Amino acid sequence: MRFVLLILTALAAQSQNVVSLSPGGNGAGLMPLLKVRFSAPVDPEAMRSRVSIRWGASAQTVGFTTYPVGYVMPINEVAWDPATNTMYAKPDEQLDHDRDFELVVSGPGETTLATSRFHTRNVTSTLLVRELGPAASIRRVVPRVFDLAEVKAITSLNQTSANPAAALSAQPFPVDPTFVTGLGLRRLVFMRYTSPRGDSVDVHAWIPTAPKPVGGYPVTLVGHGFGDSRLYGPSFIATSVIANSVVMAIDAVGHGYGPGSQVRFDMLDGTSVNVPLSGRGRDADGDGRIDPGEGCILISPGNPEFSNSCFRETVLDYRKLVREIQWGIDLDGDGTNDLDANRIRYIGQSYGAMYGTILVAVEGGIEAAVLNVGGGSSLEVFRRGATTSAQLQGFVAVSAPELAGVPDPLIGRWQPVVRLSNPRTGAYLEFIDSIATIAADANPASFAPFLKQATLYGNPIKRVLFQYAVGDQTVANVTTGQLLRAAFEYELVSVYRHDLARAEAPGLPENPHTFLAAFGTFDQPQALIIGLAALTQAGQFLSSGKREVPDVNVLVRLAFKQNLFEVPSSYN
Repeated sequence: MRFVLLILTALAAQSQNVVSLSPGGNGAGLMPLLKVRFSAPVDPEAMRSRVSIRWGASAQTVGFTTYPVGYVMPINEVAWDPATNTMYAKPDEQLDHDRDFELVVSGPGETTLATSRFHTRNVTSTLLVRELGPAASIRRVVPRVFDLAEVKAITSLNQTSANPAAALSAQPFPVDPTFVTGLGLRRLVFMRYTSPRGDSVDVHAWIPTAPKPVGGYPVTLVGHGFGDSRLYGPSFIATSVIANSVVMAIDAVGHGYGPGSQVRFDMLDGTSVNVPLSGRGRDADGDGRIDPGEGCILISPGNPEFSNSCFRETVLDYRKLVREIQWGIDLDGDGTNDLDANRIRYIGQSYGAMYGTILVAVEGGIEAAVLNVGGGSSLEVFRRGATTSAQLQGFVAVSAPELAGVPDPLIGRWQPVVRLSNPRTGAYLEFIDSIATIAADANPASFAPFLKQATLYGNPIKRVLFQYAVGDQTVANVTTGQLLRAAFEYELVSVYRHDLARAEAPGLPENPHTFLAAFGTFDQPQALIIGLAALTQAGQFLSSGKREVPDVNVLVRLAFKQNLFEVPSSYN
C-alpha cells in the first residue's frame, strides 16, 4: 500500500498549497512504504522531522495494542528520487495491525500541510479462523520404538526425483548413534497425525533414557531451517534438551524431499528396517527434481505468495500437534500418556525461528521458546542476506520482468538519505512493498508483539530467548533487529561474537548462520564447542523457568581465551 502526498510547492518555499491527497484506504502492511511527492525539490534530510505517523483507534478485538491513540512516530529509512521529487520512507517501528493511522506532513510552526489516513491489515484473522480439527488422530507409522543402542547406522533415503519410481538418494545421518546415546538419547518413534487440511503430517519423537517423571515428560518442539528437514538439524538440536525432554519435529511445508522418502536403520544384528518419512517437498519448478526446501518458496509469474503459505500452514500443523499432545500421546506403547501438556516448549533455527515466532505468538499451549537467527520477514531476509539475495532477484525477474536487474538500494536505519539514481528504483521499492503487504499475515515481525508487548487475549506473556550471530550472511543482523524491535525485546537476547571466534580460530566458516548446529562441521573441535555452548544456553533457558540469559561462556573461554556470548546493549 502506498500513500502519495502531492504538494504543490516545496517546503523550502513554506507554501501550504496542496493539489490533492490520495486516499490511504484499507489493507496497508505493518511496515508500509511511505511516499511523499513534492512539486519541486526539497531537502529530504530536513524532511525527517516534518513527516510523521499519528496513531489512531484500533479495530482488532483479539488482543492488546502497543502504543496509545495520539502517539506520533517518526519516519526512518529515507530515500529521495530527484527525478520525480519523491521521498520514500518507512515508519521508525512496526505499526499495529488492524488500526487507523494518519500520515502527516508538517510545515513551519508545526502547521499541517497535508495528511493521508490509512488502515493496516488484520494479520491474525487468516490463522485464527482456521479450524485445527479434532485431536486423537495421532498413530504410529511403524509399531517399533527404535533403541539406538541396537542401531549400527542410520541413513536417509530421500526422494529427490519427481518420478516416484526413481531410486532414492542416500544421505548419512548427521550424528553417529553412539554419540547420541552418550548424551542420554536412546529411543526414537515415528508417528503420523491428521493436519488441519485433512492430510497427514509425519512427526518423530526422541525419548529420553531417564525415567518418565510424574505427569509425563516435558516436550520440546524443534523447527528446522530452510532447506533442512526434521531429521537433521532437529536431531542435533535434540541433544541439548534430551536429558529431560521429549523432542518432536515435523517437516515444514515444502521440505523433507518427496513423499516417497524413507529412513533406514541398519541394526547391530545385521537386519535393516525402512521407515516411511513422507517428505513434503515437490517439484515446483518442473525440472524433474525435488530440491531441499522446494515447494516452500513459490516463484512463478503472477504468484505473489513467496513463502507465505509455507509459514502459515507449518504453523497450523504445529498447532495441531500441540492439540495432540494436550489430548495425550502414548509414545512407547505401554498404554499410558507419556507427555506433560503443561510443559511444551519450542526451539527454532533460521526459518524455524521465523515460522516459530508466529507459532509461539498465537499458540497459548507453548510456554517458552528459543528463536535462533530468525528474521522479521522472509522478504527482508532474502533482500539483505548475502547468500539469499539472488533468489529474491529471481523472484522479481519472474514476477515483475520490467524490474529485473534493478539494484536494491537497501536503505539503512538512521543512515543518511539514499539518493536514487536509477529511474526504475522507485518502482522497484513499490513492487517490494506490494509483496510485503500481501505477506503481512505471514511475517514473523507482524506477530512478534504478541509475545510480550501486546499479547492475544487469553495468552500469557511468553518467555522467549533470541539468539543471533554477528556477521550472519544468511539472515543479516539488520533483519534480526527488525524482529527484536517488533517483539519489544531488549533483555532476553544473546549474540554470538563470530568475529572474535574467527580471530582465534580462522578455520571456522566465514558465515556463522548455523552456529547452533556447530556450522554443520561436526569434525572441527572449535565448531563443536561453539555449538555445544549455544545448545546448552538454549536448553538451560527452556528448563530454568527464568527470564534471564544463561551465561555459557565458561564452555568457550578455555578454547578461545575470551567470552563469545554477550547480551547486546543496542541494535538497529
